[in-house]
Amino acid sequence: MKRNGIYLMAAEPIKTAAIIFVTYRLGQRYAVDAVVYVNGKSFAGDGSQNEDYYCFGMPLYAPSAGKVIEVENSIEDNVPGEVNDEDDLAAGNYVMIDHLNGEYSILAHFKKGTIVVSVGDTVVSGQALGQTGNSGNSTEAHLHYQLQNSSDSQNSTGVPAQFKNYYADDVFINKGELTKGQLVRK
Repeated sequence: MKRNGIYLMAAEPIKTAAIIFVTYRLGQRYAVDAVVYVNGKSFAGDGSQNEDYYCFGMPLYAPSAGKVIEVENSIEDNVPGEVNDEDDLAAGNYVMIDHLNGEYSILAHFKKGTIVVSVGDTVVSGQALGQTGNSGNSTEAHLHYQLQNSSDSQNSTGVPAQFKNYYADDVFINKGELTKGQLVRK
C-alpha cells in the first residue's frame, strides 16, 4: 500500500519507514530521521537532484523554547546518493538549542545558507529556523532530530523526545514518543 506523509526512517541507506535508534554515539540513541513520502516515494522524477525530494527546502521550526548555542550554515548540500561522512561535518548544517532544563536539541542536515537564527538568539517553540536540506552524513533530504542531555554531542546521552498533538498511523496521539515504522502527520 502506498501512503503519503512524513515517515520516520532508519539510517541510510535503508529506505523503510522506521525510527532510528543509533548507538554509534550515545547522543543519537533516540534520534529520529524524518522524510516525506508521496505515493510511496521520497522524490519526484529520477531523484538525481536535491530539488526532486519532497522534503528538500521544507521549513524547519524550533521544537521548544531555548537559546541557540551552535549553528553551522555553510556546508554544501550533497548530491543525492552521495555522503559527506567526515566526522566533523556529519551533522552538516545544523542548529543546537539549549532548552535551559538540562536538555539540548540538535536539528541537522539543513539546506546550505537557509538557517535564520544565530548563536545567542533566544527562540520560541515553533519559530522558523531554516529549511530541510541534504548536508553532512546524508544521502537524501531529511531532518535528523535528537534530544540529548549535554551540549557535548560526542559524550552526551540521548533522551526520548515527547511529541504532542499528532497522528501516528491515523491514530491521534495527545503526547507520546514516536515508534519505529510510524506514518506521522500533524
